[in-house]
Amino acid sequence: KASDNKIYFGADNNSMLTKVYKYDGAQVTQLSTLPPGASDVIQDFAEMGGNIYYGAYDPVAGGFTLVKYDGTSSTRVTSGASAHSVAFLIATGDSIYYFCGYFMHSQVCKYQNGTETLVPNTSSGDDQTYYLTALNGKLYYRSMDDTGSYNLYVTDGTTVTQISDLAGAGNDAVSGVMSAFGSIFFAANIDPSSVVNQHLFRYTP
Repeated sequence: KASDNKIYFGADNNSMLTKVYKYDGAQVTQLSTLPPGASDVIQDFAEMGGNIYYGAYDPVAGGFTLVKYDGTSSTRVTSGASAHSVAFLIATGDSIYYFCGYFMHSQVCKYQNGTETLVPNTSSGDDQTYYLTALNGKLYYRSMDDTGSYNLYVTDGTTVTQISDLAGAGNDAVSGVMSAFGSIFFAANIDPSSVVNQHLFRYTP
């Protein structure tokens, strides 16, 4: 992650534990302040309000937490929970969205104004959420419904709306969701009897 003429990255230290480091063009500084033996989980960084956010595993809390670095020190901003992950961070507006998993559910969490909340599920089981991207203050992502179809969804953090329904009773098999030119681009299947008839689609809110 590049920010304010600095580069933030994750790397193993001499104890083979992954930690967060900052490079300012002259020297490398370790930022992590988790308990000894803890390993940060570096799958993405996000910047919001001049702060850097990243995910880390905290054995004291018993799970993964969202950590904020304010330029001086790192602080946990979520408490951590069993089987809870923090990955693929996306900052938009005054919120940070990220992939999280509680027990058998893999879905989206939202961090806003010091509070973490779960975005509503798209299924009654494992949502298998992936491909997070942001546009105009909202989050777009791939998630599964109760029929097993991987569809495109959008959320404002409170409500979730399905966008794609291209394969009818089949599987949309949405992948590669990204934002560009004021639109959302994604690959999806249009064949109700297969998942290999993929096409590129553009969705403009």
